[in-house]
Amino acid sequence: MMAIERRSLFGPPRPRRRIPLPLERIDPVIRIAHRLHGPVHIPTRIIFDYELVLFLQGQGIFQVAGRTEKIEPGRLFLIAPFVPHRLNTRDEIPCEHIAVHFDFAARVVPGGARIDRRKPYQIVLEGGRVIPDVSRLAAMDPRTEKLERLVQAWRREPGTSGLGMLESRCLLLQILIQMLCDPNARRSPGADPVIRAKMQRALTYMDLHLAEKLTVVTLAESAGFSRSHFNRLFRLWTGYSPMDYLLRRRVAMAKQLLLNIDRPIKQIARQLGFTDAFHFSRTFRSIDGLPPTEYRKAALAGRDEAKIK
Repeated sequence: MMAIERRSLFGPPRPRRRIPLPLERIDPVIRIAHRLHGPVHIPTRIIFDYELVLFLQGQGIFQVAGRTEKIEPGRLFLIAPFVPHRLNTRDEIPCEHIAVHFDFAARVVPGGARIDRRKPYQIVLEGGRVIPDVSRLAAMDPRTEKLERLVQAWRREPGTSGLGMLESRCLLLQILIQMLCDPNARRSPGADPVIRAKMQRALTYMDLHLAEKLTVVTLAESAGFSRSHFNRLFRLWTGYSPMDYLLRRRVAMAKQLLLNIDRPIKQIARQLGFTDAFHFSRTFRSIDGLPPTEYRKAALAGRDEAKIK
């Protein structure tokens, strides 16, 4: 499978649609993974998915977004879709690099089946997190070994199934997690300290009033935003709408309460603001995949089953 790209002259940058993605939904889909030897001369282009490029050998320049970065051993680049860029290495110096094209998750981008028909977009990670687009890896950085193993696994079973595909996806997920934990990882401009503090006020208010009939207006007021502004920022910050996130917080609290076998499920449902046990069970199952009774049995496996209600 070949990576799809577009080489052409570019006019003014078009706005990119911002697509929120909660961190727990990151489940990378690899389109191509290869390790190549020889000079790299890529004229100005855009791609339609994300690409990780690690240089093992070589020297040159990488130009993107008005910046020029050095290409040298240990440089790891994350190239975003629909961002014009170019790479050039020196012919007289041995060059070797690893490249991986991927999506952060399946079906997260509209029109994903035909990536050449995608319109400009940008994945926005929960909490305003931004993975560094340029990283300098030390000689023993585990990301280098993981990328090498990823390519080997991909080569064993290129495509969409098989143990090799599973291994390569797991390795890429580990790499992305490490990049998110990198001390150089930054927050997006929209997640400045003031906005972060206001959003935290709303999240704290939500946790303190889980059993109440909360509305978007009430939550927006607790953060000091208008309803429309709060809705937009909340989705970018968490990846969910306020009401969807509220349900998930209630289910998360329910999981803790279900560990107490002396507490009936009907009581837990009332305590967390559900209209009845049926509403609670339906919501719990839609989010967790199990009804609360089955979750409790699984969580308390090995205890006296006669006490589990």
